[in-house]
Amino acid sequence: MLQLGVSWRSTGGWIGSVRMRHFGEQPLDENDDIQSDPSTVVNLIAGREWDELALRLEVFNLLDSDDHDIDYWYEAQLAGGRPALSRDGAEDCASCGGMALVGGG
Repeated sequence: MLQLGVSWRSTGGWIGSVRMRHFGEQPLDENDDIQSDPSTVVNLIAGREWDELALRLEVFNLLDSDDHDIDYWYEAQLAGGRPALSRDGAEDCASCGGMALVGGG
């Protein structure tokens, strides 16, 4: 994981912050055969502060990334113990009537 950020505060009360978070590939099974895709998200904060009041605008996922916040992988089983999902993806599962979740968030 890599996280970077820059914050700014002016003497006039204006504030700003940009934060970037990057996750590399992560193993999704105990054998490290299935990996999540890497993900990068950028968030922004801008606003103004007074003595006893603050107004802030927070923009999450500023660059409209389609990356997942969290990823799961599990192999569904059909009747008879036959796997419903190949290691190639969820498309194989739909054709055999099983259910499995790949990705999320």
